[in-house]
Amino acid sequence: MKSGAEAGFKYFDCRNVNRISVVVRGGGLKGELEVMTAWDGEVIGQIPVRSSNEWKTYEANVRIPDGVWALYFRYRGEKAVSLKSLTLYTG
Repeated sequence: MKSGAEAGFKYFDCRNVNRISVVVRGGGLKGELEVMTAWDGEVIGQIPVRSSNEWKTYEANVRIPDGVWALYFRYRGEKAVSLKSLTLYTG
């Protein structure tokens, strides 16, 4: 994903989600993944990511409202990022 690119995933039954982690890689990258519940919605959180040619896990506190949501991730930064997986945490 280059800067400004978005990836969407449907659908998650979110209950008490307060943290998200992502596994990414990308040489020379420096930026963040913005988290949204709609492709044209407001940003509800940002996950900072840094350069690595190996898969690395990054996380941030992101409060997702209770309910069934699609999740969208928009990359903002330098170079390009590859997204391998994401994990939602509660509690």
